[in-house]
Amino acid sequence: MSTQCGRADLVRALANGPEGLAAVARLIGFEDRSPQSRSGNDITLYMQTLESVGDPFAKAKIFHSDTMEPVPYWQPVAYEALEQGSGESKKSLPALSEVIGKKMPGSVPVARPLAAWSDLLPRLRRVAARPVAGAAYDLERLTRDVAQGRIVRRLPRKKVLRWGSGVQIIDDRSRRLTPYWGDQDLVASRLSRLFPRENVIYGRLFEGGSEPRLYTRFGLQSYVVPAPGTLVMVLGDLGCLATAPDGLLRQWQGLGRRLREAGCHPVAMIPAARRRWPTARLHPWTLLEWERPRRVAAVDASPELLAERLLGLVSPAVRIEPGFLRDVRLCPEAGGADAGAEADVWQHPDLQSDHSVAATLNRDAANRCWRQVFAGETAALRQAVLDRWRKWRAGLSVEIWCEEQRSLDDGSQALLPLEEQEAARAYLELVSRLAMANVGGEGMEDFMSWGGRMLWRVPEAAWRDAALSPALHAFWDHAHRKDPQLPQPSGLDVTKLPPVDTPPRTLQLRQRACRIEVGGDGSPLASIEIRRGLVQIQKVAVSGAPGRDFQLREEGGDLPRGAFLVKSDCEIVTFQRVIRPDWADAMGRDRFGLWAEFVVGRVRQRMRWIPPGRFWMGSPEDEPGRDPDEGPRHEVTIEKGFWLFDTPCTQELWREVMGDNPSRFRDSLHQPVEKVSWEEVQKFIARINEGVSDLALCLPSEAQWEYACRAGTQIAPALDAVAWYFENSHDGKERKTHPVGRKAPNPWGLYDMLGNVWEWCTDHWHSNYKGAPDNGSAWVDEGKAGGSRVMRGGSWFAFARGVRAASRDRRLPGGRNESLGFRCARVPS
Repeated sequence: MSTQCGRADLVRALANGPEGLAAVARLIGFEDRSPQSRSGNDITLYMQTLESVGDPFAKAKIFHSDTMEPVPYWQPVAYEALEQGSGESKKSLPALSEVIGKKMPGSVPVARPLAAWSDLLPRLRRVAARPVAGAAYDLERLTRDVAQGRIVRRLPRKKVLRWGSGVQIIDDRSRRLTPYWGDQDLVASRLSRLFPRENVIYGRLFEGGSEPRLYTRFGLQSYVVPAPGTLVMVLGDLGCLATAPDGLLRQWQGLGRRLREAGCHPVAMIPAARRRWPTARLHPWTLLEWERPRRVAAVDASPELLAERLLGLVSPAVRIEPGFLRDVRLCPEAGGADAGAEADVWQHPDLQSDHSVAATLNRDAANRCWRQVFAGETAALRQAVLDRWRKWRAGLSVEIWCEEQRSLDDGSQALLPLEEQEAARAYLELVSRLAMANVGGEGMEDFMSWGGRMLWRVPEAAWRDAALSPALHAFWDHAHRKDPQLPQPSGLDVTKLPPVDTPPRTLQLRQRACRIEVGGDGSPLASIEIRRGLVQIQKVAVSGAPGRDFQLREEGGDLPRGAFLVKSDCEIVTFQRVIRPDWADAMGRDRFGLWAEFVVGRVRQRMRWIPPGRFWMGSPEDEPGRDPDEGPRHEVTIEKGFWLFDTPCTQELWREVMGDNPSRFRDSLHQPVEKVSWEEVQKFIARINEGVSDLALCLPSEAQWEYACRAGTQIAPALDAVAWYFENSHDGKERKTHPVGRKAPNPWGLYDMLGNVWEWCTDHWHSNYKGAPDNGSAWVDEGKAGGSRVMRGGSWFAFARGVRAASRDRRLPGGRNESLGFRCARVPS
């Protein structure tokens, strides 16, 4: 911090008015801000100035600064502790081998060909065979020649179609043509039987190749144009289905010209509708449409739109086999896409893998749009796709079909037989139990690896599926332990991760401007326990809008605008944006956290926000000075935060409310009020609540008092620094109370929680904690109105053993003495 300006300079600047303040602000690096409009419920920054020059320790005076921008604050308002179970016994689970790897029933399907050989052969003969003279005489031609007086030197013979002397079969194995590889093999096998074996030459164009390679007994060789009269049969698209076809079309056009010039007969079977052929650029070739034209419906949609619809129809599948893709395309209701749509799908940018066995769709793209396309189709079309889908799962592992089922939208799942839905759910529940228990043994690593792939394929909704969600969280946890940099899926909930043996540690969350930080020196928001190094911030959904999760990293992150949850594998803390309540005259945040002040007459009282959480109430059996009534030690969860006076109630505030001062020690009105009974305190509370709208004060419960006193710690502080007690309360004349706030505060900004005066609580007295509430509520016995009430904290007259967070005592509700006072709380209903 700059040392160019001292406290005296600030006082002089204040005395000189706005001009002096502006000059000093510029000197120390602050800038002036234009006035901002603010509503009565906005929180505004406040400046503090000294009440008088003569007393540097005088209580700070608070005033509103209309030149400061409103700064949003958040407060933790609710808390939920997550109990970590020990996990399911591995003995109660079946062996992994008994569950994983089982096959779906049914025979393994065979892909449908683009055209049956019986249908293809006649069409192929018409374009690929050449007419030659046969054995039979052509009597009609002979009669015509004689009738016209022509000299017949040789008897004419009828023309017949012949395949030629040999054939060169070239299949194009580019990746875009993967759906047709099976068709290529089928046609090549059947076509080769029409020629003598020695006259059959095989060639292949590989992905990225400039020309085909020929198979010989010496291996692959460079391409050689065959002998004249040879049929050259290309099984491919000649480049017309490529996303960038120009170079490929020129390449094939050049090869076609070379073949024509050599006296060969170049023919190409193209797996696409005739309307997609750039015929003018392929004129050296004789072209044959592989699939019969009647397969293509008369539709106005472009090939791109038809292919995208086809991609949407197969999008819920984990595996997109070429045969499955074709079966879906040939559905009568699927829109009439031609065979070329299969190549369009195979080279779509949203395809993550184009493996020849089965393609895989990018998970993000599938969840973002393609599965919505499927969900929007008619029930009849979805039913037809599901029927074909199920057929293609025969012979595969059961987990694939079950995973795909749970990836469907609810409406599509309902189209499946009920017994299949129930079987899939039961199977995945068993998979989840195995994964959460991490049963180990042979095959476990493969099982976890499969799960690691699955969690990136399923939609976000699957993370909320009761059957599948535990497995997904276990799979991600396993993968994250191996790779701590693994991204966090959007559906992950850290509260659902499997149990671990790691002891919890506490993470301090702080607010700096509009950011939440881990540690640092910002204003405390809350603390949260973690076992893993994972904390999520989830924006609370508003008006039906979905919440948003993001991972809190060491550098922190921007705070959401509205309410949000901070979640770990141990706890969930709910935060709300603070709206200055009607009872508060001022509100702000400092190094201790959130504070608010209300005013009664001329007296201002500050309250501190006590965040929700949990703590161990009572004292361990080996604590020095312990009394039996401080046990048994037990864990208490404070589910909702509350407000608490930052000091015991002063004589000044009591006199302003009640009009008198019953205290024995009256050296200063800032001393705590004492000699007040529990019953008189109730009258004070009723009167102050009447005077300040919506204030709703009460006494804290015994658990709330101890929770606030400990302030997230279990280590006793140095007593002289924080408390007035028997050893240090003598002022040279007598032992007595002292003005509040003179000792150091605890970590939550509360003064005099120990010593000075005992403090009344709401609870009836019980001699131990057996049966005590574990939610922080007051332990009040019905029908025991006159019973003794609890008081906590020790006093100026107590020895050190009595000035401890766990120390307790009691008095009848009408009892009073000079060491007994109170502080008030405001507890949300």
